[in-house]
Amino acid sequence: MGRYVGGRVLIKRWPQLDGMRFEDVLLSFPDAIPCGVKVASEGGKININSHDEYILKEGDEMLVIAEDDDTYSPSPLPEVGI
Repeated sequence: MGRYVGGRVLIKRWPQLDGMRFEDVLLSFPDAIPCGVKVASEGGKININSHDEYILKEGDEMLVIAEDDDTYSPSPLPEVGI
């Protein structure tokens, strides 16, 4: 039998992402693929492939594809020197 390879669609709240643009959140998960936001202010509406400029607000949850719920977490954004 083959081994299961793939990911699960997971929704989780990460308070440390409040105030971040979705575009930046995309870089924050090295072990998951962010693919949308469950928007608290819109009654929990899920926006797939949210606009890059969307700013996460208190209560918003991230929709990601990851191996499992305990295999991913956001990391600080890398610092870029000019």
